[in-house]
Amino acid sequence: MSRIRHAQSNPNAPAARVRLRPWRAEDRERGLALFESNVPRSFASAEKADFLALLDEMPGPYFMLESLDGEALGCGGYAGEGEDPSVAVLCWGMVRGDLHGRRLGERLLSERLAQIAAEPAFETVTIETPSIVAGSSRIMASSKPPAYRTALRPAWTAWT
Repeated sequence: MSRIRHAQSNPNAPAARVRLRPWRAEDRERGLALFESNVPRSFASAEKADFLALLDEMPGPYFMLESLDGEALGCGGYAGEGEDPSVAVLCWGMVRGDLHGRRLGERLLSERLAQIAAEPAFETVTIETPSIVAGSSRIMASSKPPAYRTALRPAWTAWT
C-alpha cells in the first residue's frame, strides 16, 4: 500500500483538490515545463541541466503533484545525503509558475516531509531553497519533525 497521502475533500482549498503520485518516466516533459515556468523567478536557465540530470539519475523518490484530472501542477522529491544516510535532502521542489500563492508548494513540501518522517533511517532534513520561497519553507520546517540543519548554496537561504 502506498504511503502517499491524498488530500481530504475541501472545496475551499485549492491544495485539497490535488494528488501526489510517484514520478513516472513519461513525466519528464511535464517536469521540464514546470521548471521552465519558474525561470527566471525561481530558477536560472543554467540550472536546467542540473534538473534534467536529477530526472535521469533519480537518487531518491520523486513525485508529481497534479490536479484530479491529471494536469501537472508541481513536482519534487528527496534523497539520502551521500555522506550521511541519516540526512534526507529535498530535491527540486517546484510548483507551476502561474500557480504560486495557492498553497500548492506547501502541500508539496508537507507531503515530502511526511514521506521522509515515515522512513526510520532519516533523522535530519536539509532544505535548500531560493530566497523567494524561503519564508514558506521556513514556516513549514519550523513545525515539522525531524530536526533540520543548515545547508548553504549560493543565492539560496538556509536555516536550522
